[in-house]
Amino acid sequence: MYDLRYVSLGGGPARSSCGLTLGAEGALAIDGAGRDLLVPGGSGADVLLTNEHVLAAIRSRLAPDGAGRVISVCSGSLVLAAAGVLDGRVATTH
Repeated sequence: MYDLRYVSLGGGPARSSCGLTLGAEGALAIDGAGRDLLVPGGSGADVLLTNEHVLAAIRSRLAPDGAGRVISVCSGSLVLAAAGVLDGRVATTH
């Protein structure tokens, strides 16, 4: 069972490229080892490629014991690659 929590960079609402606004419950934290994280794709993904806070938060999810997972949608895979979490792994995207 999943307990979903929506976060954004600053903790405020995030607007999607189609105009949908999602309410965030808090800001993206770098202390999430062992927790799953879904990174969306879309027109804002390119800005995240050089955002060290986001890249560190992604890396922090991958615990040495394999407890955490990082999932992406579409161009979110480019953000995972920038974070280095795809290094030496097989990944598939469309």
